[in-house]
This record gives sequence, C-alpha cells and structure tokens, in this order.
Amino acid sequence: MTKYKKPQKSARLLFAEGREDRAWFNALVAMYGESGGAYSLVIDQGNGGSADGIVASAVKKQVFLGRIYDQILVVVDGDKPEDELQRAKALAVKNGLELIIIPPCMEAMQLNILEPNKGWYKKTSGHKHYFEANYVNDGKRNQAVHYTKILTKAKVDIALENKSDPLLEVIIGFIAGK
Repeated sequence: MTKYKKPQKSARLLFAEGREDRAWFNALVAMYGESGGAYSLVIDQGNGGSADGIVASAVKKQVFLGRIYDQILVVVDGDKPEDELQRAKALAVKNGLELIIIPPCMEAMQLNILEPNKGWYKKTSGHKHYFEANYVNDGKRNQAVHYTKILTKAKVDIALENKSDPLLEVIIGFIAGK
C-alpha cells in the first residue's frame, strides 16, 4: 500500500529591518492575515544596519524546517546611501527575494496612514522622532498591541481604499496571500 504525504503548506517569510518593523508587521497580520489558510507566514527580522546586511540576513533565513520558503519579502528603509540600496537590490535578485524599499522609512508609511494629508513620503527626516513623540514611544514600539491601538484596521482600510500607498498594498497583499 502506497502512503501519501499530506501536501505541505506554502511557506512565506516577511523579513523586517528590526523589532519595531516586525511588531508593525505582526499588527498587520492580526488585521489581514489568513489563519488556517493555504500557506504559513513567518515574520522575522534583522538587527537593523545596512540595507544589504538586512537582505543578507534574510538570505540566511531562507531554509525553514528543512525546506526553502516559497516566497520571501524583505522590507527596508530607503534612507540609506544609494550604493547600499543598489547592493541590497542586487543581492535580493541574485537570491530570488522580493525587496521593498520604503522611502524614506517605515515611520513615513505609518504616519501616512495616521495623517494622510501631510506628505510624509516627501519629507526626509524627523519621522521616527515625530512618531514616537506623538503615537508610540520608543519603549513600546516592539509590541504589536501598541500599533493596533492607533493604526486600526479602519485607518489602514482607508489608506488602502484611497490607494495612497502602493507599498502598503504590496505588504498587505503578501500577508493576505495574494
């Protein structure tokens, strides 16, 4: 009698720069993730640093429980030197990873959801300080619960509805399995 193995779920990895971004992604998973679906989603993180270093960390995480992830999305801040971002892009392409570069940083995405008419993507500095001073202080930024209190699903849905942030759409699409 032939034994058949149950097909494994597709495995996806969403790789963040550091703890704060990972907490934000976990909040988005709580809002948009699919439980018990056709795939498993793992959120992991680097330890900050250079964009190419973060991509290199994601490359090292490619093997999951003895198998390779079916899809990996790495998200880095764009407030880095251009040559560093180019190295990150090349390394991602070489290793079959998807890479999103958020201009200038993840806090700009979050602020764009909270304060959509202030042109956060056009500003070049002060995002992290402003976000921490007005929304989630530094000591709480590594916990998803603090993001879900202020960046509610209703607010994120409005940003998606207004199509104000195509990178947010890509990240949520990845989380939702699209």
